[in-house]
This record gives sequence, structure tokens and C-alpha cells, in this order.
Amino acid sequence: MTQQSFLSGAARVARRWAAAGAVGYVFVFYSEMVFWARLKTEEHLAEYPATWLVYSLAAFATLAVAERFRARGWHAFFLCGAVFGWLIEGIVVQTTYEDLPLSISFTGLGWHAPITLGLGWWLMSRYLAEQSWRRTAALSLGLGLFFGLWAVCWWFEEDDVRTPAEFCRYVFGCSLPLIAAHAIWHRRWWTRPSRVEEGLLAGFIAVVFCLGTVPAAPMAAILAPLLFGSALWALHRLGAAQTESGLAALAGPARPEQLFLTLLIPATAVTVYTGIHATGLRPPTHWVVYIVTTPLGFLLYGWAFWRALRVRRRVLL
Repeated sequence: MTQQSFLSGAARVARRWAAAGAVGYVFVFYSEMVFWARLKTEEHLAEYPATWLVYSLAAFATLAVAERFRARGWHAFFLCGAVFGWLIEGIVVQTTYEDLPLSISFTGLGWHAPITLGLGWWLMSRYLAEQSWRRTAALSLGLGLFFGLWAVCWWFEEDDVRTPAEFCRYVFGCSLPLIAAHAIWHRRWWTRPSRVEEGLLAGFIAVVFCLGTVPAAPMAAILAPLLFGSALWALHRLGAAQTESGLAALAGPARPEQLFLTLLIPATAVTVYTGIHATGLRPPTHWVVYIVTTPLGFLLYGWAFWRALRVRRRVLL
């Protein structure tokens, strides 16, 4: 290997990991920053770099799965979202096994798959790549509305009422890096990982699972292989009908000025939060989210799995 080819390969690896880090921030934003909706303590802020690193590794694994199984369309990316959700909730932490069977869905299928990956990254990336200003604005408004409604649940759940000014600083502070994250992803730096990268990451996940997850939650030894196995099996069937993944289309060039439409997310969230704060009410909005998204996660997973079976039949015929 010449020095030039080595440097070229190293540059591709660096760009690939930068793209995964950008997606990792998008995932952190919706899965952690939106979920907690405020800085709980001063230490909470110090935890974000490590959290972003963990989510970046999970993002890399999710993108690698999407690439290997040629994911294309909402049903395939929902299954990728399930893999991502269970990586976070079933391996990094053990909430997937805490309140079975509902914990299988919330938050892996009920939040991470449809909200974080489905709306926050997949659909937003698609609209940005299509340079659809109207759809980008509409999605941003919808995500901001959800953010604002969800955030007030902590008034009821933990009696933690933050002023609109505090919420505004938090939301815009989290949202500004989101613009940079989308911009980096749309530079098309992501390429298919090498087998060495995939092997090292898979080995690392296996070690964490065996040494950390299983001792903490023995049920994981049985349930996790079933969950991940079913998702990967369905992705394999869906990928059999495709020639390539849909990741390249999601990373198409986005107009710089269009990226700033995502600021409608914090602007809408702050507006909703301020309006509810002015009423003095403490609505338990999280219960509405739980009641809707928990069964919805199961339904969407079942639908995606059924689509995989249907695609397989058409391929065989």
C-alpha cells in the first residue's frame, strides 16, 4: 500500500466517522435533549460529550446495518430504528427488560424508532435532500410542537417547573449544533464501512452485552437475540428486493439557507411552552405520549415485519 492510498483510506474513514458523529448528535438531540427537556443538574451538561460518543457509536452501527441490508423506504428504516432503539435501551442501559412486554416498545419502538430516527433524522434528511422548503418547515413545526408539549410533562412528573427564559436558552442551545449536524451529514461523507470497522464495532457491542448487560439483566440473554434477530431477519428480506441502500439519497446536497428552517423546532417549542406556562396548568402530556406511542411502536414494527414477508414472497415468485 502506497502512502497516498493509505492517506486516502484514512481520510475516508475520518469522513465516515464524522458523518456518524453528526447523525449521533441528531440522535442525542431527539432521544436525550428533547426527552429530558432541561438540564436537570450542572453535572447533566458534563455528561453530554460521553452521551454523544455513545450515540455516535450506535449511529455508526445503525448506518452500517442500513448499508449492509440495503435499507430503503420507511419500513426498512423503521426496522433500523428498532435496532438503534434496542442498542440504546437494551444494551447500553437495560430499560427494555424492566417492564415487559410494554418496555419492548417504549422507548425503543415508541420513541427512538419513530421520533428520533424516523422523523428527526430520516424524514428531515429526506426533505432537506429534496430541497423541499415547505415540507422541511412543516416537519420542523410539528417537531417543535411535540417538543413543547412534551417538555411540560416534567412539571407534573417531577414538580420541576422551569421559566420560559430558562427553557428558551436550553432549547436554542441544543438546536444550534443540530444545524451543523445536518450540514455535515449532507456533505455525503458516509460510505460503506470496511469489514474491519464492522468487526471491531460488533465485537465491542458483544463485549458490552456479555459483561455489562447480561449480568445486570439476565433476561437480556434470551430476549435481546430474539429482538435483534427478528429485525435483522426482516431487513435481510427487504434488502433482497433492493440493489442498494437509500442512504445516498438521504445525504443529498441541502441548501444552506434551508438548514436554518430547522430553527422552527426551538421557536415553536418555546412558543408552546410559554403559552402553557402562562395558563398555570400542569398537564401530564407524557401519559398521552405513552398511551399513543407504546401500542403504535408494536403496530409499526408488525407492519414493517409484514412488509418484509410480502417482499420476500414477491422475490421468490
